[in-house]
Amino acid sequence: MYEYWLENLFIPSTAHLNRPLLLIIDGHASHVSLKVLDLLKKNQIICLMLPSHSTHALQPLDVVAFSSVKQDWSS
Repeated sequence: MYEYWLENLFIPSTAHLNRPLLLIIDGHASHVSLKVLDLLKKNQIICLMLPSHSTHALQPLDVVAFSSVKQDWSS
């Protein structure tokens, strides 16, 4: 899913921006593959992977502001 998003949505929609780009993602294992690394390198995208289990410290909006939205979506 991430690979598809990167290749077919993110890269085309940011093609007009100056390179390099910084992409900040969470540390999920599905975000790392040889194809993904190749796509990042070819498109001059620097990928900063946040450590696993650090959402509470590094993404406070995700924890505080969007938690009610996530609960509503789950319902």
